[in-house]
Amino acid sequence: MGAGRGLAIMITALALAGPAPVLAQPVTRAIPLEEIGQGDGVEFSGLAGRKVLHFPIGDPADVQSVVLNLPFETQSAYPANRQITLRIGSRAIATRRFADTESGIWRMPVPANLLDSRYLSVALDYSGALKGARCAASQIGGDWIRFGGGAGAEVVYADDAMRDAGRAIGHAPGPLAVELPARPSEAQVAGALLLAAARPVRFGPPRTDGDWQETHVTFDASSQGPLKIAQGSRPAFIVGRDPQAAARIFAAAPDLPGGALPVAAAALGERQVSRAAIGLSSLDADLAPRLISDRGGWTIPLPAARVPHGRTLSGLVADLAVADDGGDTPAIVTIALNGLLLASRPAMPGERNRLSVSIPDGLATTDNRIDVSVLRQERGGDCDSPPVRQEARLLASSHAVLDKAGEPADFHDLPAAFAGGVTLVLPARPGNATIAAVAGLLGGMLSASTPLSVQFGGALPDGPVIWLGDNPPPGIEPPLRPSAKTRIRGVDGTPMVDAATLARASVVQLVPKGGRPVLWIRPGRDFAQLAGMSAAARLGYGDIALFDGSGRLFAMHSGREKLVDIENEGDFDLADWMRQHRIWLVLGAWLLVSALFAWLLRQTYLSRDRGGQNDG
Repeated sequence: MGAGRGLAIMITALALAGPAPVLAQPVTRAIPLEEIGQGDGVEFSGLAGRKVLHFPIGDPADVQSVVLNLPFETQSAYPANRQITLRIGSRAIATRRFADTESGIWRMPVPANLLDSRYLSVALDYSGALKGARCAASQIGGDWIRFGGGAGAEVVYADDAMRDAGRAIGHAPGPLAVELPARPSEAQVAGALLLAAARPVRFGPPRTDGDWQETHVTFDASSQGPLKIAQGSRPAFIVGRDPQAAARIFAAAPDLPGGALPVAAAALGERQVSRAAIGLSSLDADLAPRLISDRGGWTIPLPAARVPHGRTLSGLVADLAVADDGGDTPAIVTIALNGLLLASRPAMPGERNRLSVSIPDGLATTDNRIDVSVLRQERGGDCDSPPVRQEARLLASSHAVLDKAGEPADFHDLPAAFAGGVTLVLPARPGNATIAAVAGLLGGMLSASTPLSVQFGGALPDGPVIWLGDNPPPGIEPPLRPSAKTRIRGVDGTPMVDAATLARASVVQLVPKGGRPVLWIRPGRDFAQLAGMSAAARLGYGDIALFDGSGRLFAMHSGREKLVDIENEGDFDLADWMRQHRIWLVLGAWLLVSALFAWLLRQTYLSRDRGGQNDG
């Protein structure tokens, strides 16, 4: 049974080769805000705010202690009483007041009796009021407080928490440092790329300085099972004979019971998913109820890699419930996709308020962002009473609507097309730098459950293909043929990409062949630097994209663009030829008209001469 089809068929304990030594001391792990998606830190203003942080600590039975480290800086333009209440779950454990100008580190141990889940839920509630200004609205506070990206949780695990891979994987840091053998196999390259789809990955040896913030992963084809652990002060994982199963285990680590690992890729088949919808509650977002005085809501990421094979996003449905604030003006609920407002409506208190919209063509991309917002007419906060905050809920029936997909037309259509299986063809056995660059370029195109095959050289295989090479796949004529004479111009002839830029850039093109997608990657001079490419520069719009060491240079669709022309070597474009030779054409036309006028004038004189002779 294939990995992409099977349900979970078997869970067995992972057998380790020989008895594992007991660690001499507990293992300490740092979980920075960056690891949980808050790399820019957390900031509050306006004398009010709330943020919930979820730290993955693994099995709480293995945790000895947790300390929250919260470096902060704050200022207020006016004297104010300001404080933050820190809660674990729903229980408050500390409150701290802040001066008008202050910086420092707030360290707070977490009581052991509150460690009852694999995720530690930490809520920061910010509140305050201006001093001696009873009739000043809270909005003019001019205040802010920021917890920097260096904030996080420090977790100490018990001595025996890392004795086997099944327990250790739930405690290990999310980011990975992946080391491939000097001569990796095709299966190992596929496993490394799927690891990069499952977790943030850096290819190379692990960092040994500072806190334990990345998990070291190596490969050993002789090792039995998908994973085993190498003991040490910072435990490492060894990927065995089934690298693709190992990647799926890393992706599913938060949901795996401690102490047990699947021994086959088939044991980690995709969960049953609806082919008609994706529930918003199944996505990686905090959909807890919000207390809203004037505006608030939810931001929900929807990566294209979550769309099942053969489907495409076609619509969004958001169901909301809002509390009655006692006012005459109803709240307004809105829904937006990738920054574009799609719908809004008044919300009736106590009822299910539905927003149902279709997604316009060209709006969806590889990393989609859904924003559901609630806007109220603020009550209070003027002099008589503090602002009134009422609850709003995004109901579990909210979902993204799926439809049958056609032939991929843009890069963002590829994740769903690849979900049924894809083959990566490399010209030769690659090194770490090439694999890292490919992983960076394919960010968002693959998921840990994508059936990925790797082929070193050879003919173009069947099915969807990713082809890395200086030349296009055999039998395929790409819309852009990079060469010294290829140009990309505006319709007015203005150069948009010159030959020198095109020669050194990495060029990516979607070139369908026989109804199946083929992604051709022509590596450029700075191809290795794509390993660190940001998510904002990922493949998304269009079927042609150019990259250099700084990221994406240019993207377009060869079939839809009306303002861009591609001039390949050997092509003859009459309009372009006329633009290039317009001076000579104008001169020739002037000479032709002048010659014609002279001929007509001569004929006129000759006719008069003949007429005069006849009269004589």
